Amino acid sequence: MTSPQNAPDRVPSFVRSVLYYASLLLFFSFLWAFNALCIAMAPFHRKRKDTARIRRFARAGLRVYFAIVRATGNLTVEYVGFENLAAMRGTVVVGNHPGLLDAFLLLVRSPNFIVLYKASLHDRMVARATTQLTGYIANSSRRESIRAAESKLQAGHNILVFPEGTRTGRWPLLPLNKGYALIAKRANAPIRLISISTRSDTLSKASPSARCPKLPAHFVIRLGEEIDPAGFADIDSLNRHIEAAFWSLLAPSYEAEFAYPCGPAIRDDDRGVVCSDVAVPLAPVFCRGHFPGNPVLPAYAILIFCSHAVRRMLQIELGARTWKNVKFARLISPGDQLQIEVRPCSDGIHVLLLKQGLTCFSGLVTPSIA
Repeated sequence: MTSPQNAPDRVPSFVRSVLYYASLLLFFSFLWAFNALCIAMAPFHRKRKDTARIRRFARAGLRVYFAIVRATGNLTVEYVGFENLAAMRGTVVVGNHPGLLDAFLLLVRSPNFIVLYKASLHDRMVARATTQLTGYIANSSRRESIRAAESKLQAGHNILVFPEGTRTGRWPLLPLNKGYALIAKRANAPIRLISISTRSDTLSKASPSARCPKLPAHFVIRLGEEIDPAGFADIDSLNRHIEAAFWSLLAPSYEAEFAYPCGPAIRDDDRGVVCSDVAVPLAPVFCRGHFPGNPVLPAYAILIFCSHAVRRMLQIELGARTWKNVKFARLISPGDQLQIEVRPCSDGIHVLLLKQGLTCFSGLVTPSIA
C-alpha cells in the first residue's frame, strides 16, 4: 500500500497532472452519487441496521476509489498503529486536518467512525439525507451535537473530530476548539490522537482544488496512545495537553522542510545574543503557489523556521509554543541570505531576522505550559 517517499519520480509531470484531475473528478462524482443515493433512500430509512449498512457501503466505495488513485502512483498512504483499530470502542478520536481527504482516509479503515462535522458542509458537500442515513453528526447546535455524540459513544461507536474546525492554514496546527474535550469529559470516554502528516498540498486550504498540487502525495497517519480525560481537572487543561501532544507529533515532520542551512552559532556575550547566518532555499516546498512568479515566504513558514533555529542554536526543546509581539517588517524570498539573532530573556526568547542589516522579522517565542 505504500511506496518509498523519496523514490525517484519517473512519471512525467504532465501525466501526473492528467491523472490527478481525473481522480479529482472521480472523487466528486462518487460524493455526488452517494449523496443522491442517500436522498433517494431517505424516505425508506427506518432501522438502525440500515445506518450500519450504508456506512459499510460507503467504506467499500472509498476503498475502490483509493485503490484506483494509488494505482495512478499519485497517492501513497502509510497507516501506523492501526492494527487493533477494530477493537476500539466508545472513543473520541481527535485528528489534525491538513486536507480535504483526511476524513475519507480514516473512514476507509473503519465503518465504526461517526464523524462530527461542520454543518456548513450541507451547503457544499454533504446532503442532510446523507447525515441521516450514515448517523454522522452535524454541529449545527452545540448542545444537540454533544448529546448526540454522547449517545453514539455509549453505543460503542467512535466519534471522529477535527477540532481545528477547518483545514490547517498555519502549519503544523491551528488552535483547537474544545468541544471534543467537553464530549470526552461528559461521556467519560478515552481520547485517541490521530496525526496526519504530509508534505503535499493536495486539497489543502492553501491550495485551490483547481491547481495541481505537489505530486505524488504521501500521507503518514499515526494512531496515538489512549488519553484518559479523568486525569485532567477541566477541559482547558485537557485541551492544552492535547495541543502539546499534537505539536510533539507533527512539528518534526514539518520543521524538516524549514531546517534551512545555517552557519555555526556564534555567541555575542556583549549583546547577550546568539547569531547565525541563514540561506533560504531557492524552492521551499510551502512557497509553491504562493504569489506565483514572485514567491515570498508565508508567515507560518517564517515562524516554523525560527522555532527550529531557536532549538538548534540554544540546544533546547520548545514543545508547543506561543509567539508574541510578532512583526513582519520586510518580505523574505527564496534564495535570500539572512542573519538570525536569538536572545534569551525572562519572558521568553527574542528572535530577529535580518537581511543586509535590515530587520525582516522580530518576535518573542515562549514554550506553552501543558
